[in-house]
Amino acid sequence: MKKILILHNKYIAKGGEDIAVQREIELLKEKYIVKELIFDNKDTGILNTLIIFLTNSNFRVNKIIKNTINDFQPNYVYIHNTWFTISLQIFKILFKKGIPVYLKIHNFRYNCTNSHLSKNHFINIEFCQACGNNKSNIGWYNMYFESLLKSIFVNRYGKKYFKILSNPLTTLLVLTNFHKEFLINQNFNEKNIKVLPNFLEVKNKSNSNKIGDTLVYAGRISKEKGVEGIITTFLQSSLKLTKLHLIGDGPELDYLKEKYSSNRVIFNGSLDNEKVLKYIASSKAVISNTLLYEGQPTLLCEATMLNRVSIFPKNGGIEEFFNEDYFFKFNSKNHENLLEKLESLSDNELLKNESRKAKKHIESILSKELILSKFEEIFVD
Repeated sequence: MKKILILHNKYIAKGGEDIAVQREIELLKEKYIVKELIFDNKDTGILNTLIIFLTNSNFRVNKIIKNTINDFQPNYVYIHNTWFTISLQIFKILFKKGIPVYLKIHNFRYNCTNSHLSKNHFINIEFCQACGNNKSNIGWYNMYFESLLKSIFVNRYGKKYFKILSNPLTTLLVLTNFHKEFLINQNFNEKNIKVLPNFLEVKNKSNSNKIGDTLVYAGRISKEKGVEGIITTFLQSSLKLTKLHLIGDGPELDYLKEKYSSNRVIFNGSLDNEKVLKYIASSKAVISNTLLYEGQPTLLCEATMLNRVSIFPKNGGIEEFFNEDYFFKFNSKNHENLLEKLESLSDNELLKNESRKAKKHIESILSKELILSKFEEIFVD
C-alpha cells in the first residue's frame, strides 16, 4: 500500500474546512497507509510566532516533518492549510527531497494576500468576492487584517505562497471547475490543477424525511455572508408560521441580534456539527446569501444528504453541487428573486421533488467510491 503524509494547520475557529480534512483522512485510510501531522496556532508562543512571521519558517515544525519523513518514508505529501504554524519552509524541504507534493485549496483567500498595495488587490473591482473586503474600507495598504503589522506579515506570506502555488512541483487540488478556471485565467498551468471535491457522508437523522417548519442558516455572521439580507427578506415573506434559526458567530452577531431577535428570528450562537445537523434534519430548508466565491458549500451539501432543499445564490462554484435545473438557486444580490424562492417553500411537493433530485446528483459526485477513484488517478509517481 502507498503511504501518504498529511499536513494541516487547524483554524482558530473550527469550521467546515477542518471537518472536511478529518473526513478525508478517514476516507484515505481505507486505501492507503496514512499518517497525519495536525498543528495548532494556539500551541505557538508569542516569541516563536514573531520568528515565524519574520522568517516564514518554523524550526520546530520543520524538524518534526523531516523526522517523520525519514521514519515514515511517504510516497506522497498531501497538504491543506499552512497558515501560520506550519509555515512555508516545508515546501522547500519537500521539493528538495523529491517527494510529490499535493496541495488542496479550500478557499480563494490566497488571491487577496498576494500584494502589499490595495490597488493590486482590487483590480477593476470595488468588492472582493474572495475575502469580502471593500476597496473603500482598505486605504492604500492592503489591510487584510485590522492590524497593520499582522497584515504586513500575512501579505509577505501570501506573496511567497502564491509562488509556491504556481511552482510546477506543486499539484493543486481544487473543489470545483469554477476554481480551476479561476486559476487558469491567472496563467496557472492547467496540467497542475485537479478538481477533487471533499468527500461527504451524512447519516440520516431522526425525522429527516418529515419536512419541518424552520429555516436554517449556519455559518459566519457577517456582511459578506449576506445574513441581514436573509433576515429582512424572510420577514417580508408570507412564511408567518416559519422560524428562522441562525447558527454561528461573527462581527455582525451582536448588531443583528439586538435589531432582529424575536420569536421568529432566533440566534443560536456557535454549535458543534452534530447539533447543526439535527437542526437541518428537522427543518424545511437551509439558506445561504453569500456574496463570496465559496469553495464547497458544506452546509448545503449536508442539507442535501438529509433530504433538505437549499436556497443559495448563483455565485462561484456552488451550482456544481446541484443538478442543472435546480429550482431554489437565485440570482446573487437579487432581493426579489430570493423572496420568490422563500415563498416557494410553502409547496411541500416541490420541496420533496427538488430534494430528491439534488440528493441523487450529489451522491453521484461525492460518493466514497468516486472520490477514492479520483485519488487513485491523482496520486501518481
